[in-house]
Amino acid sequence: MKNILILNAGTRNRLIKDFKADLNGQAKVIATDSYYLAPALYEADRYYVTKRWNEKEYWDEIYSNPRMLGGFIWDWVDQGIYKTLPDGRTMVAYGGDFGDKPNLKAFCFNGLLMSDRETTPKYWEVKKVYAPVELRVENGELRVTNRNHHIDLSLYRCLWTLSVDGKEKERGEITLPEITPGESKTIDLPAFRSLKDIYSLSNKNEKVSKTNKKTEKTLSDYQLKVSIVLKSDALWAKAGHEVAWEQFCLQKGDLASADLINKGALQVKEDDKSLLISGRGFSVQWEKKVNGSMTSLIYKNKEMLAHSDDFPVQPVTQVFRAPTDNDKSFGNWLAKDWSLHQMDNPRISLDSFKHEVREDGAVIVRVQTRNRYK
Repeated sequence: MKNILILNAGTRNRLIKDFKADLNGQAKVIATDSYYLAPALYEADRYYVTKRWNEKEYWDEIYSNPRMLGGFIWDWVDQGIYKTLPDGRTMVAYGGDFGDKPNLKAFCFNGLLMSDRETTPKYWEVKKVYAPVELRVENGELRVTNRNHHIDLSLYRCLWTLSVDGKEKERGEITLPEITPGESKTIDLPAFRSLKDIYSLSNKNEKVSKTNKKTEKTLSDYQLKVSIVLKSDALWAKAGHEVAWEQFCLQKGDLASADLINKGALQVKEDDKSLLISGRGFSVQWEKKVNGSMTSLIYKNKEMLAHSDDFPVQPVTQVFRAPTDNDKSFGNWLAKDWSLHQMDNPRISLDSFKHEVREDGAVIVRVQTRNRYK
């Protein structure tokens, strides 16, 4: 009698490590051991709060061996319950919101969907990795792999769009050949009219050389998107619903110039405490004594910075992130250490504050600060 091997949460990361590091290691032994019908990952992806577990890497390894069965996601949906507040508003309640003690707090919030079935970024990642059709461009041809187990690709259409510098220039459809489950075939890509000229198609993509001041044309960015959509209505979606997609860079465009070019007159006002720079329709102000913070940014007569006692320094370099529940428990209680050492509230001091006016009238402000922790 054959058995299905279920690998638990403690084994799953070791499985991926073994696959990556040593093809003769534990993972290959598990995948090829005839005693087991098909290895599967329990908690292959545990979407606990905002945490994800290397979704694509898991499935790269699962696809690498035909005996690898797959895995289980924990969970499909957040398990919250609507609760009406005294003022009539409605909230999604969970552990502790009903006066229940003890409770597991947000432990029931592991879903790809929110409790009201709104999608999350995790949901779209899973859809991308679980796509029933895999698309690749190899040697100038489109390689299509049918990941379905029981149907061919006759239910789908293959659509493409070609974008140049972010703007759609061409679109069309590729006829899919008959591809049985698990098989792959290559298809010739269409002849794109826009690829005849490797340079920019408009005069807008021109840059000025700092050395000779002459206009030079830049290489445009060419991106091909290929989509697999339903040919007809299905019980679960309408015709045209996208089930798989991939984007391919046919030509990498030049990056926009990082040169700062002053295009107008700037006024500079400075005293012992602050620096104010203003131009047509805007002004920026810094304080110079405490931490070099930007205290005001006005654009079209509107103040763009929020002033709050909680965030007196704007902008500020901050490497702290809000701790997840894993950080508070399964991560060896890292959140407590972060709080102990004030990772969320560094003491910011000013090392230097300088500014200079270039020959073309541009103003460069240099502020150097230091973050101190316990």
